[in-house]
Amino acid sequence: YFTPSSFCWGDTCDDEATRKDPENIELSGIWVSKFQLTGTISEISSIPNSEILRNQMFYSHFTGVQTGMNGENGLTNYGFNGNYDTHIIKNTEWGAMAYLSQSKYGKYGNIKYSGVSKEVAINNCSSYITGIGGDTVSASSSCETCITNTYETEKGQAASTTGNIYGIYDASGGALEWVMGNYNNNGSDFKNMPDPKYYNLYTDTTGMMEIKGDATRIDGTGKFYGDEDGFLTSSISWLDRGGRYDSRSAAGIFANYHYTGVSDHSTRFVVATW
Repeated sequence: YFTPSSFCWGDTCDDEATRKDPENIELSGIWVSKFQLTGTISEISSIPNSEILRNQMFYSHFTGVQTGMNGENGLTNYGFNGNYDTHIIKNTEWGAMAYLSQSKYGKYGNIKYSGVSKEVAINNCSSYITGIGGDTVSASSSCETCITNTYETEKGQAASTTGNIYGIYDASGGALEWVMGNYNNNGSDFKNMPDPKYYNLYTDTTGMMEIKGDATRIDGTGKFYGDEDGFLTSSISWLDRGGRYDSRSAAGIFANYHYTGVSDHSTRFVVATW
């Protein structure tokens, strides 16, 4: 068994040789926002049946979470207290979510589903609404499902990581999701790179020297379920995951690609507590 670096909080967690550095904190778990970001960049939320927050620079998403959901704002606006850090999801944290969806604790272990239906279904709502599930796992884009297949319905729940209402939604389809996975400290629209604990650093564009547990190529999950598999390049330096509402079979919780700049991307936050 291997506990992935997503359950370690610190600057040097991704390297197995330095993971036990005294400055790093081993976590018993992480909290992942149930839906893609909703609300506004100054008042972020994660709620169902709502328009996905997108059309922002990645840096704006990052700073919106950092300034709006930590410290006094985190306590006043969200009720967070104690030792915690709220941040944009890292690629390794996405990997933990992906693997758990295909374990006995996730949709794979849910006896309601069999065969290809054990894949997390796509959010195929063309209006970018959270918590929607397609009629099939890789359904074409639709306006109708935005109204009929909401998060509490059977088809909506098929698009959660557990196949029921208790899972994480929008991990396949919806809006493309930024994750904090970067090539060679190329900040792109970040004026300065954030603290190392907030992102996974990759120095190889082939995807074969990745971080164990990130649910991309090194773990044999490239093209898993036919999901899109396009790793970082030297010029396009940030990863995205999940695919879009109209990506059909290329979308999925194991899908990964690369992007930069302003786009229709969204993301989600994670709360690390200790």
